[in-house]
Amino acid sequence: MAQVGRFLKGVLKGGLITTGLGITGGVGYAYATDPRSLQLWTGLGPVIVHYRAIEFKQKHFGPASTTPEAEAEWNTLHEKYADHVLKSFQDLRGFYTKVGQYMASRNDVIPEIYSEKLRTLEDQVPHNTTRETILRVLKESLGVGELKDVFVGLDLEKPVGTASIGQVFRARLKENGADVAIKVQTPGVETLFRGDLKTARAFAAVMAPEQLIIFDEIERQFLTEFDYRREADQLEQVHQNMKKYRKEVVVPRPYKKYCTKEVLVMDFIPGPKLIEGIREMGRRWAAQKGVDFEQLQRDTKAKYEREGLPPPYDGPTASTLQLYRFWLRFWDLIRNYPVWLYNTVLQPVTHAFTLGLVSLPKAPYFHIFIPLNTAKIMDTLIRVHGHQLLVDGFFNADPHTGNFLLCPDERIGLIDYGQVKRLTKEQRLDMVKLVAALYRDDLGRIQEIVIRNGYVSKHYDPVVMRKMVTVCFDQDGRNVTDGLNLQQFMDKMYEMDPWEKTGELVIMPARLSFLLRGIGLMMNHPVSLLRVWGPLAEKVLKAEKVDYNSLEDHIAPPGSSCVQIVKIEDEA
Repeated sequence: MAQVGRFLKGVLKGGLITTGLGITGGVGYAYATDPRSLQLWTGLGPVIVHYRAIEFKQKHFGPASTTPEAEAEWNTLHEKYADHVLKSFQDLRGFYTKVGQYMASRNDVIPEIYSEKLRTLEDQVPHNTTRETILRVLKESLGVGELKDVFVGLDLEKPVGTASIGQVFRARLKENGADVAIKVQTPGVETLFRGDLKTARAFAAVMAPEQLIIFDEIERQFLTEFDYRREADQLEQVHQNMKKYRKEVVVPRPYKKYCTKEVLVMDFIPGPKLIEGIREMGRRWAAQKGVDFEQLQRDTKAKYEREGLPPPYDGPTASTLQLYRFWLRFWDLIRNYPVWLYNTVLQPVTHAFTLGLVSLPKAPYFHIFIPLNTAKIMDTLIRVHGHQLLVDGFFNADPHTGNFLLCPDERIGLIDYGQVKRLTKEQRLDMVKLVAALYRDDLGRIQEIVIRNGYVSKHYDPVVMRKMVTVCFDQDGRNVTDGLNLQQFMDKMYEMDPWEKTGELVIMPARLSFLLRGIGLMMNHPVSLLRVWGPLAEKVLKAEKVDYNSLEDHIAPPGSSCVQIVKIEDEA
């Protein structure tokens, strides 16, 4: 459980520099440059100190880190600080909300209590924007005198979601009655974000100047979110790209007539967040089995920490589970047929025949528990995002758990395309070849592709490169990490062959990969992306008549910007 101390320390020291914090200076320096930095440091600094003190005590004076006494010590800290850390991010808002969202997605790194608390930052961020301000933004952006001329049933007091840069409201369009979500940007939030990134650059310049180049890619991605007209265009393209998967996923359509820089109007997609829907099913299952669901989650988390992440799921396939669910529904119908006959025939006939003197009670229907098909859900997410990455070259660069909804018809809602990474054809085919090389276990080709794309290390150890690419684009279970947790594994790889740079091409695809796998772990369904992405890469090579052995035409040009790898988890 010392992981949370290292992770939070990384937030302030540089582990999350790749996501824009870079808070490594002292309180005095923070005060001199930016009061928000001071607010962050004074809010989280004492937490870091306490965690590091316990880690130091256990290492040198005991109790041993593997004992129940040490575990209890860590749990006390988690209980003490989880709400405090959440409030710190809530107070800062802006860019730091993104950091909290990222932390929430990595429940393999931080304790469950932290990920549970921070998950509220996905759609329940406190806002101090007044109703009058929202009303003004909507009227000015849409150029209308009264919102009732455009929307019906709009309640500005009750947003259906709040996140890092704005709030979302629900209404119907007056012109056609369509159920829509209205995304309204918080005034001044872009300036706030730019200031946060500027602060991160200033700290990195003092404490880690070699890491400055990472901010180029981060800024390019994060600062594209502030023009909702761009997001509307991206949403429309993804909606078109995903038509092939319309039976499995649903992407909202934008109503571009009503989309401006500050306002985005799109289809409203009903349903809870995917993870919340899965967990509700888990609670129902646990209740039927007489098991404490929260304790079950804690036990699973503790097992991950002791033994490392598990290997990919190797149980019944999505098709097998779907057949099982069909059988459960069929069995439910068989069991309820006599009940239906009793309630609809025998009960009313008896009542009529006895002139109301005998009134039989209604019989309750059976309701068997039918679990969600988590194998199908993860298979869909992996296939859809593999298609976006390797076929379209146009994918969501911020697929955290709040961006997936569980629709009533069990399709998955894909929302929030403010951050989209667009690859050139050359970049996309580089990625296709890299995934194909990993799938074929072609060590030489992996080495050649990553070096030609800007990777720099001390020894250029091909084994380290392959393991790094595996962790980036396939899996990070203990079968890959030599039984170590992810942080220990990364430390070991760095000791074997210290790296300095990697081409910017891999940053956002690796982030996509890590967040998808994080969702799998939250559902207790670890996955291997390569099982799906590998065959897909081979199909792309064949369909587009690409020579796998040729790198002449599809390699990033010399001099393309490169970024530094600090820790894989930070890039993700």
